[in-house]
Amino acid sequence: MNGCSQKTAEVIINLRPFNTVVDLKLRLDATRYLSTSLIDACKELMQARSMFTSVLKSCEAISQRVESRIASLLADDSVDLPKEGGDLSRNRKTGFLREQPVILHPLRQLKPYQLVGLNWLRILHDEGVNGILADEMGLGKTVQAIALLAYLYEQGERGPHLIMCPSSTVDNWQRELRNWCSQLKVLVYQGTADVRKAMRLKIYEGQQNDSRPDFNVLLTSYSTATSTLEDRALMKRVDFKYGIFDEAHMLKNMTTQRYKTLSSFQIQRRVLLTGTPLQNNLIELISLLAFVMPDLFAGGNADHLKRMFQLMSKSTTNPNASNTGGGDQTGERRSVDGRESGIGVEDGKGASASILLGNRSQFERERVEQAKQLLKPFCLRRLKSQVLQQLPPKTEETVRVAFTESQRIAYTNLINKFRNAQGATAADIASDVGEDEDMSTVKQQSSFLLSKVGVTNGAAKRPKISILDTATGGLERLSGVERLSPFNMLMQLRKAANHELLLPGIAYSDDTLKEISVILHNDPSHSDADPALVLEDLCNLSDHQIHKVCRLYDVLNPFALPPEMLVNGSGKVKWLDDNLPGMLKEGHRILIFSQFVLVLDILGEYLVNKGHKFLRMDGSTAVNDRQTLIDTFNNISHGLVITNEALETDARGCIDSLLDWKPFQVDETYDIFLLSTKAGGLGISLTGADVVIIHDVDFNPYNDRQAADRCHRVGQMK
Repeated sequence: MNGCSQKTAEVIINLRPFNTVVDLKLRLDATRYLSTSLIDACKELMQARSMFTSVLKSCEAISQRVESRIASLLADDSVDLPKEGGDLSRNRKTGFLREQPVILHPLRQLKPYQLVGLNWLRILHDEGVNGILADEMGLGKTVQAIALLAYLYEQGERGPHLIMCPSSTVDNWQRELRNWCSQLKVLVYQGTADVRKAMRLKIYEGQQNDSRPDFNVLLTSYSTATSTLEDRALMKRVDFKYGIFDEAHMLKNMTTQRYKTLSSFQIQRRVLLTGTPLQNNLIELISLLAFVMPDLFAGGNADHLKRMFQLMSKSTTNPNASNTGGGDQTGERRSVDGRESGIGVEDGKGASASILLGNRSQFERERVEQAKQLLKPFCLRRLKSQVLQQLPPKTEETVRVAFTESQRIAYTNLINKFRNAQGATAADIASDVGEDEDMSTVKQQSSFLLSKVGVTNGAAKRPKISILDTATGGLERLSGVERLSPFNMLMQLRKAANHELLLPGIAYSDDTLKEISVILHNDPSHSDADPALVLEDLCNLSDHQIHKVCRLYDVLNPFALPPEMLVNGSGKVKWLDDNLPGMLKEGHRILIFSQFVLVLDILGEYLVNKGHKFLRMDGSTAVNDRQTLIDTFNNISHGLVITNEALETDARGCIDSLLDWKPFQVDETYDIFLLSTKAGGLGISLTGADVVIIHDVDFNPYNDRQAADRCHRVGQMK
């Protein structure tokens, strides 16, 4: 209870019994450190608990009804999944759809488990219930969602529907919609502000004329749909029949502005797609319940629910563990024609999940379990091991790499410097704890040197520089102790563990930097710059960034680092140097993920020095270019190709029957793809690769699993 510690509770217990409420208030007021505000807090908690229990009971009727139909679907022995060339029809007894919608491309067939998923979505539709399709990554959730829209189209429900996904997957969604169901008219809502304005005006014009929108599906990204007031207004004015939310783990916190904005859109029915399992986190479970079943949480219930969430989250030692590592599925699994199909919610078995439950009251633990049980009928999750026996097995190996000698020295020196700095006051260190995790503000400057290495510069104010992208370490170059927070010390050690050149002061001494600043000042490009400011800029760069500056200017080329330092400065790069040639010779195609853009810079330079061709995608890659990079790596392009078989049948026949979208090989092949874990580890398909290297692991192991599953998915052959 808010404001009531264990000691406070013990004092209140010792004051019992209380004859009346008045007696209770008098005793609380008369006791030191106690007040009648505890009574109000207790009432608030009990009201929130009562509301919470009432809402969960309201869900039970829906849960039981849906679960009984699903159980009937999965347990009925008369349900046979379609076999190639067989009679595809609807099972009369159960209503099981044994054929895919007719308007889907005839040359593209749903896999048996995907047809089960379509039937599950159809049952939810018939029952007026929303759902969460949570199949493991790589099982084709996109295709199953498209099949649902095709089914609705055939039933006369033409939309408009909304599909919302991350920016990097918009092009893939557009392609899959075109390839699987070209009959659906798709409006891709993205582009410049002027382009989107023109789209909005056309939609509003149609609404004024009371005409049906000239599209069945509006496809957009989370960022675009919520970016401006005008974009948000459009989403609220269009009456969408279905909303499909890809990568729905972005919606697992009801306190975020994105969640609130998306909840306000006019969407009659909702389907959430996520490959991330649900965790033992009441925040996540209730947020999903509220989003999937908004009618149950309308009005005051939402406010009470939010208050309940706030009260419970205060009793948790780790309130931010909504996406903590994976776990084993404990939801019910039934066999369908010899194939496993799981319906349920995964339990997080990691340390964070255990801590999360262990520090809650019995009431809270029971509510978590109850919420999970209620979500099961609305959540379908199958694993690749259950439904894709033909998928090549995934072999995982943890390679422990030793530091190089110079890297070991740099790491040890950094630890010693941190230990020697322990004289800093707790207040000084604490002053930096609240700093944003990804950005660090540095001092004023006037030089444009930082922009030369990819850091935007301002004339009056030095911009924020990503901690992940710059090395602010080297305590000699830090002013004061504000950078000695535990987080920043950890970041410096992580950089040192990845590559010594991510730190300052390893290859370039202070005297060398002074010499570089003087030489650069004498160059015409910096003749009007203050050498002191140039030196200040250099002191805020990592050694590899300084190396990049030296390569930009001819006068500084003698200060550029030799290529062997890229290899000798990191045990991980040394391992790549020893093993990459062999993997490429054996025909492997490789994805390399890193959380640090600067690490990608180093790896890219190393690959160039070794003559390896590669592609790269990170957060700075333009959204419109990402799908092109993916297609290039997968060695597939799409175009109109006239098939030989069709030509032989009737060269002068119906041209439409001769034209088909077929993949053909592109001219250039790339066997290595460098990706940032955040930009490249979500929602994209890279089945052209068969080896994934996680250069630096994430604190959340599920993010690394997502990255690995970019290639271990439907379509992977080896």
